Amino acid sequence: VEDSERLQTESVSLPAIELVELVRKAAGDHPNEGQQLLIGWNGSIDKDSAAAALYEVYMEELKKAVVHQVAPPRLWFLARNFTDYQVLNVLSNPTSDNFGSDPEAERNLLLQRSLQVATQRLSKLEGSDSTKWNWGQLHFAQFHHSLSPAITDLGPLPRPGDGDTVGATGFYSDSFEQVAGASYREILDLSDWDKSVAINTPGQSGEPGSPHYSDLLPLWSQGVYFPLTYSEEAIKEVVTDRLELQP
Repeated sequence: VEDSERLQTESVSLPAIELVELVRKAAGDHPNEGQQLLIGWNGSIDKDSAAAALYEVYMEELKKAVVHQVAPPRLWFLARNFTDYQVLNVLSNPTSDNFGSDPEAERNLLLQRSLQVATQRLSKLEGSDSTKWNWGQLHFAQFHHSLSPAITDLGPLPRPGDGDTVGATGFYSDSFEQVAGASYREILDLSDWDKSVAINTPGQSGEPGSPHYSDLLPLWSQGVYFPLTYSEEAIKEVVTDRLELQP
């Protein structure tokens, strides 16, 4: 069960690890500050990570730069639809068709220029002090109630991960707000149903006045599971409210 919990909420990004290796090659023996931040990073998209924030902004800039490099201007609008894997495929396999007579050198220049643009953009978003950058300031989740948003909206909550991590928290390219991902997870222990666990959000109740309207939100935000009891005996030990429907 514990292994499955870690798996379902995993925030390591395989594209990030691949990009870090490309940055290391482009940096050579004298990496600048932005390159050093990425080179020393393990690729985990943690919400308090400065490197993760830089990576995500960097990847958005790389999508535009790569499309501009390989496609005519009339197709540049496709940049917003490029996936991280498509971008990395172009960068990992530089060809003369895409990068000219010295493909690897031109690829490295593109990596360096795009990182400079990303660093400047992130500095505008979170300030010039890179020690205060973190992904959760940009990447957050909100819950909007369709009936009375002014009273019942929940969030924003800083979030880890992105659309390419197992604990997926996808976002649109024009905003880093989470718009996709699991609101509910469960792990069922077939050897003992009472050892099953789950994550749900924002709460067990849809009634805004209920104490259970948002009581699961902090657990969901931290990737913490609650017991998903099954047997009548186990349920009696944890039940707090009973709803009886009578004719």
